[in-house]
Amino acid sequence: MTDHQQPNAQQDQKEGADGFLRKLGSRLLLRQPDIRMLLIAGFGAMLLLILISGLESVRITEEIRQQETESHTRFLEGERVLSDIRTNLLWASIWIGDFLQSRSESTDDFYRRQLWGIRQELQIARTQQAMLPLTPEQVETWNRLRTKVEEFWGMLEPVLGWTPQEKARQAGRFLREVVIPRRTAILQLTDEFTRLNRLVLENQNAEITKAARQFRIRMLLHVVLSTLVGAVVALWTMRYARRLEVRLQEQYQESMTAKNNLERLSAKVVDAQEEERRAISRELHDQIGQALTAIKVNLGMVEQKIAAVSPELRERIRESKLLAEQTMQEIRDLSRLLRPTMLDDLGLVPALEWYVRSFSRRFGIPVSLQIDRTLRRLPEQWETSIYRSVQEALTNTIRHSEATKVFIHLEQSLENLILTVEDNGQGFELSSPKGGLGLIGMSERARQLGGGLSVESKQQAGTRVRITLPLPPVAAVPEETPSEVSL
Repeated sequence: MTDHQQPNAQQDQKEGADGFLRKLGSRLLLRQPDIRMLLIAGFGAMLLLILISGLESVRITEEIRQQETESHTRFLEGERVLSDIRTNLLWASIWIGDFLQSRSESTDDFYRRQLWGIRQELQIARTQQAMLPLTPEQVETWNRLRTKVEEFWGMLEPVLGWTPQEKARQAGRFLREVVIPRRTAILQLTDEFTRLNRLVLENQNAEITKAARQFRIRMLLHVVLSTLVGAVVALWTMRYARRLEVRLQEQYQESMTAKNNLERLSAKVVDAQEEERRAISRELHDQIGQALTAIKVNLGMVEQKIAAVSPELRERIRESKLLAEQTMQEIRDLSRLLRPTMLDDLGLVPALEWYVRSFSRRFGIPVSLQIDRTLRRLPEQWETSIYRSVQEALTNTIRHSEATKVFIHLEQSLENLILTVEDNGQGFELSSPKGGLGLIGMSERARQLGGGLSVESKQQAGTRVRITLPLPPVAAVPEETPSEVSL
């Protein structure tokens, strides 16, 4: 597997796992159309019942209020008419008494006008009462009352024409035998009508109370029915949610299993890549390097034998030896770039010092390397991860940042190893894909060791990459003063 194929494979694996999780919810919902329609219908029925109950309650409440208002209005209007009749009748009795005692013609005219005015008011009161709805008992009582009132006024009309002598002779007897008994009879009829009026009011109130009770029963039925529908819908919803939860948990377990498998596969791919690089590096160093060395030795021997024969041929052989030496040096550098033997033999610190030195020599960019003196030999995975991360960070610097200086700091705390690579280049927006594959590879290496990667960058403000790895137990040593090497 080549170097550029590895990041693509890792990216495809991560995208596959993320896509699997994103599509999970939609696939679950699409498998239950019947249950969804049933739940929608249940919620719709419950809302419809609540709406009908609300509208019905408003309508019935308005009807009850209107009936109650009309009932009280009729009662009060009837009582007002009866009160007017009683009042006018009493005033009529008073004015009749005063008229019978009067001996002045001018005073008699005043009393006649007052009595005729009272009669007109009684006529208006009878007319208003006739406009009100009455029960048969009220109609019968009202007719009797009207007859008595008409008889009362019919009896008074001749009296209003009496002379003073007639009034003096018959006033006392007329008041005792005619006015008072008839007035008493009329008042008794008004009391009877009042009793009937109150009875009608009580009956109407009873009907209103009955209607209100029926309304409460209907509302209770609506509430019970809505509650039952809501309970059924809630139970179905809980059941459906539980089924979705179980399915989601199963799918989540499957996705986590797939993710773990992908992580293990990614780790194996990284290990295979390192092993492949080690093998290629060893092959270049051992086989091709030895072959080039043999070619160089043979060319030297040929050069000695033909030195006196052909100077021109000797010059060509010297150029070939020089070309072989250059090729050997390039093969040696390529072998070290693939997998420096000093990383396995001498450790991380010498390998990093050699790499940043060769990087500065090849690209002309100063690199400041600062490493804690307390840092000892680490397990192979840790050293390889840190070395490859530095290698990838410097490669990104050359490709993208246009930096003029790079700072590398490897420090050790009580629990972690912290690698910081910072440049003064042009930077980039974190949402852009620049350096994406390299950063993915660095993040994957850190994650395999239980660590993490963070990137800070802005346009024209440089880039800082920080990798934090948990410190292996064998490497946990007290901190000392760090050393700094500028290359």
